[in-house]
Amino acid sequence: MYLAHCPLCAAGTGLVALGASYFGIDDAIVGIWIGAFAFSLGLVTAKAVKRKLIPFQDTLITLAVFFSTVLPALAFFKHYFPLYIHLFGPYGSFFNKMYIVKRFLVGSFIGALVVVAAPGINSLIVSFFKGKKIAFQKLILTFLLLFVFSLVFYFWL
Repeated sequence: MYLAHCPLCAAGTGLVALGASYFGIDDAIVGIWIGAFAFSLGLVTAKAVKRKLIPFQDTLITLAVFFSTVLPALAFFKHYFPLYIHLFGPYGSFFNKMYIVKRFLVGSFIGALVVVAAPGINSLIVSFFKGKKIAFQKLILTFLLLFVFSLVFYFWL
């Protein structure tokens, strides 16, 4: 299902998110780091539960931890941005409408996607270099991807 994530990754992303929020960084950027923290924490928690009681237990635990971390935090973040969907139909229909979305929520989902994608990207890098890797490569790659997405939100969105 998911490749392993360590508690060090979860703790590191949580500390960066707290620091960014303290210094007044944009809600979307804080959302990226908190989303990554919450999803990593969910993966670590799911891995810690040894007894499997129901199908897809790891996925359910991961999503429960993610949403129970992100959704209560929404109350502390006030900035929104417009999302215009123009696919088909008259204006005002579901597929042709302007939506107002919290920047923190979008950032949280992007942070979770980065955490999901990082192990796969790491595997591609390792296979490209024929099995050679550096110490803490997966951790470094995850933080680098989170940092790059943070820069994208800071300068362009």
